[in-house]
Amino acid sequence: MKNKLFTIGLPLTIAVCIFIGCASMGGGETAPPGTLTITGIPAEYEGKLVSWNVFRISVTNNQGKKSDITVEDTAVKNGEVKLLIYYAKSLLSNPFSKPDGYAGNDTVPAIEIRFYSTSGGLSMGTDAVFESVTFENGVAAVQWNNAAKAGYITVTDIPAEYNGREAEIDIGWKGLSATAVVDTPLRNLTVSNGTITGKIYPKEGDKYISYTFTGAKDIMVHLGNGKERTSALSFITIGLSPYQDHFLFKNVQITNGKADIDFRRGVKQ
Repeated sequence: MKNKLFTIGLPLTIAVCIFIGCASMGGGETAPPGTLTITGIPAEYEGKLVSWNVFRISVTNNQGKKSDITVEDTAVKNGEVKLLIYYAKSLLSNPFSKPDGYAGNDTVPAIEIRFYSTSGGLSMGTDAVFESVTFENGVAAVQWNNAAKAGYITVTDIPAEYNGREAEIDIGWKGLSATAVVDTPLRNLTVSNGTITGKIYPKEGDKYISYTFTGAKDIMVHLGNGKERTSALSFITIGLSPYQDHFLFKNVQITNGKADIDFRRGVKQ
């Protein structure tokens, strides 16, 4: 009986491996990964992981067709990071196989990166943009000084009741009149350990440019207050949203694109 079961099971195992792929039989890389090396990264990012800020970047593959590349997130060490680059796998690819390494010759118009802590969650938003990055045989190198860099507005000492809730920052708050326009709205933030950091995208018009503003601006911070929206109409509000608590910070000093705000100096609206 044992021999009969073995005889029937072996072809079945092979068939399953052909259909879904088996780890021991899956294909390895057919080409080594390409690399993007970034040097001169400031000490404040040491040990943090670097990721594309977009999931995929389009290039030309060996068949002359458009393809996507993706990156393996890597930590900054001694002010440098070498990102490993692969062709992105299709959804129908063998799930046990490794992606092919990128070895193309392309000039990518812009590459956005972001940093996040290995001990924390993913940090949303762009930290830096490198323009016109040229790959030769899958290899490229850029310097931090040549990047367009984000600005940062950080609010600290937020009460624990807001942890995990959504937040928004309006830089250049001018009130609620019909003609008032906020200079820079920062959205999709989340309070974590009493802190939020909004990143100001490094672009003006059609040009990538570091945010280096120095001066004073009024800033409004909106924090989710935990109230539930009970209907579709509740998403339409006139004036300040009742589903957020609102705090105004007058004449916040921004220096070279950065500001640190103590939540305790805000005035609830």
